[in-house]
Amino acid sequence: FLQDECGKPYGACRYELTIDKQQFSGKTASDGLLCHAIRPDSREGTLKLWPNPRDPYEVYEWAVKVGDMDPAETVRGIKGRLRNLGYKIDELNEELDDQTRQALREFQRHLGRENPTGEVDDETRDALTSLHNGH
Repeated sequence: FLQDECGKPYGACRYELTIDKQQFSGKTASDGLLCHAIRPDSREGTLKLWPNPRDPYEVYEWAVKVGDMDPAETVRGIKGRLRNLGYKIDELNEELDDQTRQALREFQRHLGRENPTGEVDDETRDALTSLHNGH
């Protein structure tokens, strides 16, 4: 999901994605999603996005790393998975800060917990890994 710094999706925006030597282009979905099957040995590439259809010269470009996720046993890995699932996580680091605890509580509510703790326990880690990998 591609979003601006305020969390607004880059919906219906033109993009070009190059992963290794594979090239894809199109428009993002209304929620900012773009999705392509890539080779399993792919590792890096570039994503270009045109956020304003009226301005062909305004283009954002990001380096893309594939398969570069920290293990779910680390706070950074938990934060990366939460962010990829659409929860608000600004920084990927090892700090279990208030923002991360809030995202964990929201995720735990999504799992149906009556009293979400905002803590990383085995059930939360397993569900987060399972949902992220199936995403």
